[in-house]
Amino acid sequence: MQPGHTVVALETGVNMAVGAAPWGPAAGIRLTEGDPLPAVHGQLVLVGRDNHRHAWVRRLVDTARFDRPGMIVIDMGWPGDDREYADVATFGASRHVGLALEQWLATVRGQS
Repeated sequence: MQPGHTVVALETGVNMAVGAAPWGPAAGIRLTEGDPLPAVHGQLVLVGRDNHRHAWVRRLVDTARFDRPGMIVIDMGWPGDDREYADVATFGASRHVGLALEQWLATVRGQS
């Protein structure tokens, strides 16, 4: 990941079909329900799965959008129809999709 991004993964429960498995991009910060958003450097990138389905994720995103304009939200699950909690949707959270997301973020950052 290029400097300038802080990736924060939002750990929500998994369903039985998925089970526990590595997912998403590399993230040094992983939050679960009740964890506060720590101070971050550069652009905040929140990454979750099915963001719209989890009240704590919606609250965190709403607060972060107010406090950190320019942050982006990525949904690696299946986003809501209105995409309110998904600036970017990958429709999958495998490590391979996570690697592709990391490459995309590096490319986007390199163009700004």
